[in-house]
Amino acid sequence: MSDIRKVLAEHLMFFKGWAVYLPFLILILCNFTDQYFITFQGGVATKSYTLSMPVYWVLVSIGTGISAIMAILLKQHIDAGDTDAMNRSASNAIVYTIIFSLIISLIVYLILLPILYSFTEDAVADTAFDFINPILVFNFAITVNMVLMAILLTIGERKKYLFCLGLTLFAELVVDPIFIFILDMGVYGNGLGTVTSLSISGLLALYWLLRGKTTLRISWRLVSLKPEDLLRAAKGVFVYAVPIASQHIGELVVRLKLYLTYSLTYGIPMLYSSFVAIIGSGTAASTGKEYKRLYEENDIDGAYSVFKTAMLEAFILMAIISTFMYVFDEELIWFFVNHSSLEESSYVGVWTLDVLCFSGPFLGLKIACGAVYSDRVGLKRNYLDILLIVIVRTIILVYALEYDFTMAMYLILAERMVIGILAVLQARMYILSKKKRV
Repeated sequence: MSDIRKVLAEHLMFFKGWAVYLPFLILILCNFTDQYFITFQGGVATKSYTLSMPVYWVLVSIGTGISAIMAILLKQHIDAGDTDAMNRSASNAIVYTIIFSLIISLIVYLILLPILYSFTEDAVADTAFDFINPILVFNFAITVNMVLMAILLTIGERKKYLFCLGLTLFAELVVDPIFIFILDMGVYGNGLGTVTSLSISGLLALYWLLRGKTTLRISWRLVSLKPEDLLRAAKGVFVYAVPIASQHIGELVVRLKLYLTYSLTYGIPMLYSSFVAIIGSGTAASTGKEYKRLYEENDIDGAYSVFKTAMLEAFILMAIISTFMYVFDEELIWFFVNHSSLEESSYVGVWTLDVLCFSGPFLGLKIACGAVYSDRVGLKRNYLDILLIVIVRTIILVYALEYDFTMAMYLILAERMVIGILAVLQARMYILSKKKRV
């Protein structure tokens, strides 16, 4: 089995980045698990879950930013060979993460509460909060889990890291039915199950780090809260989290527009589309360091060769998965039809999947192209441009939904195709422009 993995890692860019993209894959698989169990509870619960998902991913996006920054700060001490500073940095990371996540949860709660009750029916808003409440309350546990996974990966504890990720998915499959059906918690049980499954693997990782079962050892006695360190970490989180979080906020606006009509036929196909796009994340994760190394060596031809290979491999693999989804569209949608109130909408869901599954490869290409700019990480970015694009896209989609759902879905497909193709062309020009400067 290990030989097969080595061959795949050698020839496929996607598999080289498994350690980085795997957490997102696990989170999406957990979403599939939640989506499956939520459909047993009827149409209102499923609509509510659809509205809650962008909120969940906003929190995950911010958690990703926090974990990335903490890993970067830790890596600096590892490269310097300073064991004491390494232990202190990891210990501080846990406390800083708890502080950031509690503040973020409070902000999201204060903003989300009036929005949901202003734009949806009370029954839908109540049910949405049943799911999102435990996630907001225990968001610190989710974010700490992500930071702990980043620490394990940064210090080279890949087996422990992989075990924790597998444990998260297994716990989700076991805990969700217990909370939902046996304890009769309903939608609240879904949210609590998500928190519990992540907390179980997080506690195991925390035990290893506290007991010195890894190459570093954290201790609460090493924690030192310095305002300048908090500010530095906060700025870093902003750099990593804003672009992704803003996209999910725009997605929430679109779903608020859909919740009375096509919310049941939109959420599941979009989840499948995100699953396809994970390939792009894997490609970006595996090629980022390679691009940076080749740039430093002024090997632009080598970088361009890596770019062509990565884009071709990623697109072919994503196209194969999308084709599989297209062929088995009815089976993939009807798997989630576990209540009579969902049967009628499932037919539209099949059509939506047929359209959106082919948008995934282009979204994945856009993500994969981000690695080309690895030598620009840390440079100042214009977030007004990013926010403007998200706002314009959201407004166009909302207006399209005023007229026709079909047109809106084709618009999403066309938008992702254009953005994906433009991202590839822009990345190609960026690499070739370096050749002219050499």
